[in-house]
Amino acid sequence: MIKIIQKDKIMEIKPAKNLTGNINEKISSLFVEAFEKDLKIISNDVNKLTKAFTHMFVPEYFYIAIIDNEIAGMMVCVDKEHYCINHNQKILIENLGLIKGLLANMIFKKYFNKYPKYPVEIDEKTGSIEFVATNNNSLDLYH
Repeated sequence: MIKIIQKDKIMEIKPAKNLTGNINEKISSLFVEAFEKDLKIISNDVNKLTKAFTHMFVPEYFYIAIIDNEIAGMMVCVDKEHYCINHNQKILIENLGLIKGLLANMIFKKYFNKYPKYPVEIDEKTGSIEFVATNNNSLDLYH
């Protein structure tokens, strides 16, 4: 765990796998909030998106920032052998419908389950940050 103190606020950064409760649902909710504009192509219903995506996040690769016992943000670190999202097409279709579920499946397959081609060779010791997301309510706390 890492602690950062600024403006009388303490931010703790913890591995998601060490947190209690339904962490996948919390990750999903933050993911949908942070990428809401991009996800509108799939659905405008944030509750539907959150439910559809809850199954797919792999907590072993997520690090969660907590301020005042609330999730303020997250980042994902992986190596080239692992993915941070393990989505299930059937669950996406069940929650989003056939067309939107297939669309979501294609998007996640393209952007999260296929590594980009880098101009240099990436070895097994090299990691990458897949994405960073923040809670809209937490953005002003450290400005």
